[in-house]
Amino acid sequence: MAVINTYASDSVIDANDKLIGSDGAIGADNGKTKNYTVSSLAQWVGTDGLSGVCNLGNVTTSGKVKVSVNAISATNGGTTTLTSSTYFNFISYVGSNNGTHLIELPAVEDGLILRFKTDGTVSNSQDIEIEPQSGSTIDGAGSYMMDSPYDGVTILGYNGQWYIIE
Repeated sequence: MAVINTYASDSVIDANDKLIGSDGAIGADNGKTKNYTVSSLAQWVGTDGLSGVCNLGNVTTSGKVKVSVNAISATNGGTTTLTSSTYFNFISYVGSNNGTHLIELPAVEDGLILRFKTDGTVSNSQDIEIEPQSGSTIDGAGSYMMDSPYDGVTILGYNGQWYIIE
């Protein structure tokens, strides 16, 4: 049997690094020792491996928080359809034509938070309309307009509807 504390420590974690563990799946491999990659473990943790929901509980950091940004290049008459994984949306209006760009929201999920921020190119003549799917509203309205430079809004999905929380 290997004595793990005799192995060299590695402080640099790579997605291809291997971890050792026991297979917990029901079946012929149950209890067998196997290697797992860090990337496969991270993917499993990110979806909790069971229900598609990761519940980490309270998260505290003394460092930075970094998120993926979904850059939207809005155009007159254009449409952007979001998914539930496009949490942070940064919107620029491109082109000189006045008009409205439509952003279609994903289906409401309880607890899903979506954030929208415009830059200085959005105005009352080059605006953004955020629209929920049929049967849902945003604070009781059929859509939400962003028509100011540096505008921002955060919405929360709950009980089949979207609610403005900021």
